[in-house]
Amino acid sequence: GARMIEDGEADNVYVVGVDVVSRFVVAGFNSFKSISPTVCRPYDSSGDGLTLGEGCGVLLLTKDSDKSTEEIVVSGGGLSNDANHISGPSRSGDGLFLAIEKAMKQADIVAKDLDYINMHGTGTAFNDQMESKAMNMAGLLKVPCNSLKPYLGHTLGASGVIETILVVEQMRRSVIFGVKGYRESGVPFELNVSAEHRIGEISHAVKTASGFGGTNGAIVLSWECAMKSGAKDIYTTQKVEELSHVEMCGDSELPFADYIKGEYRALEDANLKFFKMDRLSKLGYVASCKLLKGIDLDLPQDRVSVILANRSSSLDSDMKHQSIANQNLPEGASPAVFVYTLPNIVAAEIAIKHKFQGELVFIVEQIKSMDSLACYAQKLMDRDICDAVIYGWCELLGEEYNVELKLIRKI
Repeated sequence: GARMIEDGEADNVYVVGVDVVSRFVVAGFNSFKSISPTVCRPYDSSGDGLTLGEGCGVLLLTKDSDKSTEEIVVSGGGLSNDANHISGPSRSGDGLFLAIEKAMKQADIVAKDLDYINMHGTGTAFNDQMESKAMNMAGLLKVPCNSLKPYLGHTLGASGVIETILVVEQMRRSVIFGVKGYRESGVPFELNVSAEHRIGEISHAVKTASGFGGTNGAIVLSWECAMKSGAKDIYTTQKVEELSHVEMCGDSELPFADYIKGEYRALEDANLKFFKMDRLSKLGYVASCKLLKGIDLDLPQDRVSVILANRSSSLDSDMKHQSIANQNLPEGASPAVFVYTLPNIVAAEIAIKHKFQGELVFIVEQIKSMDSLACYAQKLMDRDICDAVIYGWCELLGEEYNVELKLIRKI
């Protein structure tokens, strides 16, 4: 939303996050054995899992200061990918560190300028340990931080927006909410966490989020009066070249399962995890391998981005998971199916295979438009967010499939 306003595409943007607790969600997280029987306790030694929640949040971003009563701005932002695992976060915290580093660089702030961090804080061991490692890498262990999930639960697709709203509210009230239930640190690097509310002015705050597919996001929220003159994007139109182009359509006489297996074997790839992927991921994975065959980008891992889109999201896997959940089996659902009920997982599989840690985005839209995706990719390079982008369309539902990917890089 902030980028749309910066680019002149809109004067006002509503950002909406909404999610509900349903059998679909509960069965999925139960299959991972990740739900706590009590209220979650992020970063605490007694933490034993997450608590699910539901809700809706709406933010209005505007370029018109007369419409804003906050004078709080989105001064920086960054996205990254772990390139590690589709459900488990990076063991080192490097992916989240990269997102925070990008956000703070754009906001032109350093650790001493930061007053507060609202972290993802799910209460699961892998997430909370990863976050402490990321904060250590970023030099932010001394900055007061919290997680709001003991109050709200993990509202999943709504959590980023709802928690951002509450970050703004804390900035307005000069208070950092305590982490309910926190007693003793249970993470490798001790964070500046308190169970009690803390009073103090907040000039700059960071909000982070991490999720399935190793996707990480961070934004910096600042009082406008506290911003430095350098806190802005610098745009330079970059010349790009197309290095490769791959298209695979559903015109084979073979069933998709047989077709994609044949295409994979032709790659002579040794990744046995391919056979555990859902069908959408198999399609994107094979196409990406074809796209990159014989090409050595010779770029840092965080300088390559993956931008994909389709029409039906992850519906092919969603229906399979829902069918299993509806059967009321003793195990409830399959974690191997549930993890693929997000469309960004196909992009994550591509990032993991090729070790790309740059911005990773999956867009769901009605009509295929390679031109709009090319425009998105161009803007990433104009902002100096990356040096190369894989972008394109990756659609599969039933026996209908279509994938078209392009690889471009700066000249």
